[in-house]
Amino acid sequence: MQVLHFSILILVLSCQGTRFYWETKFEVNSRKSGDQITLNQAFQLTKDMSSWHPVFGKYCLSLDSTKANLFVCFKKNEIRIVSSYSGILKGNGPIRKKPDTVRKYLNRVKEEPGFKEHWELEKYVEKHFNVKTKDVRLLLYGPGSSILKEELGP
Repeated sequence: MQVLHFSILILVLSCQGTRFYWETKFEVNSRKSGDQITLNQAFQLTKDMSSWHPVFGKYCLSLDSTKANLFVCFKKNEIRIVSSYSGILKGNGPIRKKPDTVRKYLNRVKEEPGFKEHWELEKYVEKHFNVKTKDVRLLLYGPGSSILKEELGP
């Protein structure tokens, strides 16, 4: 009987999924210093992240909201918008980039706090910056943090 209960518990836990990051990364041709300030003001990106994350704090500002886990990072000619969501990403791969996979999971979190703001930030960057490339990916929360830290680091 205990084996049956344990099996059901494993099944239920495996259905919950893993917290994940949605990242939209833009490479822009050039950035004027005022561009970042204007974006920060338009979206009230004011929360200093350096107190809790040495790498993200160096390059990123977060949305001043208790409802959304969202931050924007600026490094050279790169702008990253990153938001996090709970419980639906399946599998062990730390990165998902296939457009169908990304759409599938983002469709499931479109009502979550931060989703609308992330989308609005994307549109703002596309409209106000000279974008060369745009990449969208999903990253598992734990390994994704390490990947982002390594990519943003010196």
